[in-house]
Amino acid sequence: FPGYRGGHHMMLKMLGLFGVPAAGGPEHYHTLYDGHISSDLSSLAGRMQSAEDRGELAQLGLAPELLEARNALIEQGRRREQDMDAWFSKLIEEYRGKRVKIGGTAGDLIRTARTGIAKGVKPSFAPNSFISTGGGLKGLKDPPEDWEAFVIDYFGVERIAAIYGMSEIMGTAPRCSHKYYHIPPWTFAVLLDAENKALPREGSQTGRFAAFDLLAETYWGGFISGDKVTIHWDEDCACGWKGPRVDPEIARFSELEGGDDKISCSGSVQAYNEFMEYVSQI
Repeated sequence: FPGYRGGHHMMLKMLGLFGVPAAGGPEHYHTLYDGHISSDLSSLAGRMQSAEDRGELAQLGLAPELLEARNALIEQGRRREQDMDAWFSKLIEEYRGKRVKIGGTAGDLIRTARTGIAKGVKPSFAPNSFISTGGGLKGLKDPPEDWEAFVIDYFGVERIAAIYGMSEIMGTAPRCSHKYYHIPPWTFAVLLDAENKALPREGSQTGRFAAFDLLAETYWGGFISGDKVTIHWDEDCACGWKGPRVDPEIARFSELEGGDDKISCSGSVQAYNEFMEYVSQI
């Protein structure tokens, strides 16, 4: 998995619970970075970037420790592609001829394949290996026309298992054989119109995806995403799954609206500084 070893993000929690046992133990579970990522810091980092873009970062009065941690996170992000190249090249040789499960976003998989092709490096995993992906292209502007076929051909796997989800919600929607994403019953999905009013939960509707996470116990489970999706509410899917399903065509409002999206959020810097001070005393 081209990410961190652990953390309190939904996906990292899931990988820790299921990925390690599925790999046959921690020694067979490989991640790009061995450490744990702070969900508080990563959540705040985006808001800090927004303040910096407006020239207001100095006005926030952030603790020096927070700025240092944020700068380290940015620096790691800048060298991520180089780190990933070296990391995956090593794993290709170590697991040649063996069965593997490869995880990552579509963007990561495409970049890795392109780098490997450019270097003349081709994986040779066992035939029953597969890829699990989610999270979209993550800013990749020039994907292949059929990126799944491109990735399957490079990695030599038979299929790609995909999910639709987000770190703010614990439930994920697996993709079925008919390419629809099926929303689990513990995620109460809502589509919003341009005025952020709920669209009818009937027929086929297109709007902004929002949800209430019924698994959340220690925090408010409501979340409004930046995704434009179509949900089919009524008829059952041809795959046999009953319940609402998301159309495979998913877009980001920020990309549709020239890089801007009216939905934004802000955190309490003071609360975060106080939290970090408390943790340092434990």
